[in-house]
Amino acid sequence: PLWLGLAVGLLATGLAVKVVAASILIPLSVVIVRPKRGWKLALAAATVLPALLWYGYAASQIWGGAEGGSRASADNGAIWLRVLVPTALFRPETALNVGRFLIRSFTPIGLALAFLSFKRRPGGDPKLWWVWGASTLATLAILAGKLHHEYYWLMLAPVLAVGVGIGLDGLIARSRTLGGMAGAGLLLLALVQSWSTWKTPREWANLSEAA
Repeated sequence: PLWLGLAVGLLATGLAVKVVAASILIPLSVVIVRPKRGWKLALAAATVLPALLWYGYAASQIWGGAEGGSRASADNGAIWLRVLVPTALFRPETALNVGRFLIRSFTPIGLALAFLSFKRRPGGDPKLWWVWGASTLATLAILAGKLHHEYYWLMLAPVLAVGVGIGLDGLIARSRTLGGMAGAGLLLLALVQSWSTWKTPREWANLSEAA
């Protein structure tokens, strides 16, 4: 009960931080929860309740005529909902964002290693990674109009990390030298491509003066 309560609490907290990560409930319910019991599935579904209650409360304050505060939240909410249209998936800028952020987030070497993993079976239950990957890709497709925000690609990180590990393991099995070079190259590129994380963005340089 202690570990179950801790797991439910942490998952609910994570979904409260970013509710679009609710796609994790699909592999959790379909693959991980065994044996399937009604109370287990209900408990998994309940982890999204804190996020839904918060959004319900926020909506009541924004559109319910609450006095005080800024109307910018209402405008932002309307803009957010307008991007959730199927046609966003077929816009040229969406394809550019997909290519740009897949390479930037996971490096060319990481993507190549993940691609190699399709020929090998992961440890444990392979179904977990297929269901997890499919549910994440479906969520990203729904959010196609928001994919210019780089942090959405973090949703793919767990699945691609497994793919990178499997691909690297297969490469090392063929050649330790080649596998070592690929691993070192992956770490180096990850460091280089994440370097901007530690720098103040140009558009934030004058934030103090603007405030």
